[in-house]
Amino acid sequence: NAMLDHSALITQAQTRVLDGDVGALSTLRGGRLYGERLNPDSLQGMAPGPIPGAITEDVVAAAANIGAASPDADVRSYAWRYLRGVRDPNLTQALLYSLAGDGDARVRCQAALALGYLIDEPGVRSALLRATVEDPSTEPPARGCILSVRAAAQRALQSDDERRAASL
Repeated sequence: NAMLDHSALITQAQTRVLDGDVGALSTLRGGRLYGERLNPDSLQGMAPGPIPGAITEDVVAAAANIGAASPDADVRSYAWRYLRGVRDPNLTQALLYSLAGDGDARVRCQAALALGYLIDEPGVRSALLRATVEDPSTEPPARGCILSVRAAAQRALQSDDERRAASL
């Protein structure tokens, strides 16, 4: 039964994230094959949207902890990238902290883009505005984000309609 298999896949991925495997987040965004089709050195485009109900509060908390605390910048960047589009206010503080203080531009870039979906949360708009002028990253990182942090913050400040129009 394909439905049962899909449900089991989601449950397995949720458990993997709770156990600290941020890579399982891609499964919760419309299928595990997305991450496998991608060249990791050119993270162009956006992952499919989150599967409704797949990214639970517990998954958000675990992934935010990984994004905030992992010693590996690639892992932190990946967490924020795959949480983009998740409009859970519990992500706000960890993302703001990463945008303001992470030493890696790729992580700050992904945090800025994820914050674009939380624009109405307290402090987000002002943090993004600050990043558009104050972030030291004025050029895209060598890999992991196609935008500079400043450009990512500018994009995050756009409305959903403006982002959609810009991507077309």
